[in-house]
Amino acid sequence: MADPPRRKTGHFKVWLIHPINMEKDVRLKGQFDDQNRDMPPDRITRLMALGNPVSKNREPIVNPNAHLTVYQILRSPNPPKRLVTFSNQLTEEKDVDWEVQDADILLVPAEKVEQGSGPPRDLEHFKCYTVTQRRNIERNITLKDQFDREREEEINVLVPFMFAVPVRKNDEPFTNRDDHLAIYEIHPQQGLQPPKTVTIKDQYFPDGKEITATHSVWLCVPSTKKGWKTEHR
Repeated sequence: MADPPRRKTGHFKVWLIHPINMEKDVRLKGQFDDQNRDMPPDRITRLMALGNPVSKNREPIVNPNAHLTVYQILRSPNPPKRLVTFSNQLTEEKDVDWEVQDADILLVPAEKVEQGSGPPRDLEHFKCYTVTQRRNIERNITLKDQFDREREEEINVLVPFMFAVPVRKNDEPFTNRDDHLAIYEIHPQQGLQPPKTVTIKDQYFPDGKEITATHSVWLCVPSTKKGWKTEHR
């Protein structure tokens, strides 16, 4: 098997937080959007989770400064089904197909404010499309991030959940449009006792915002998209 591609984007473990409701309109354009017409803006409705860079199976973290804030967005009416072909470490770099439909989540590059932290680089915004057909993957994986303290989190089941496509926000240029993220629900899920409160900065909270993480829910795996097509109804 050929060596896997070098990716600028690493793995992320996503933790739910106490949600923060908000209303913001944002224009997002990516590879799945119709570039020949004006798209209506997406509406952000709440900040719901935080993605930390994570070591999977004790591999080194690609970029310790790279975090993702997770926002819920309103669904587009009658979204088409799409078939995405991609590969990553969990597919053993072999091509697999996921059928996706609704776009429910926006991932935003963020900084977790602490001593020595800095803003992330080479990290895009991602629009996340829900997988319509799911099959459990049984795999023993260890995860350790900044919230795991001294003990690794042990995962034995992953469920395909979303496919994340890099998007341009409000016509800002891309910095790294090659890396995508396959998002898996993880089981069992780990709760934080007590919950962890941190300060984040992103484009919606440039002056910083305190958030409180409660438990882990997803693993974002850097992936190479090989192709996609719209499925006709």
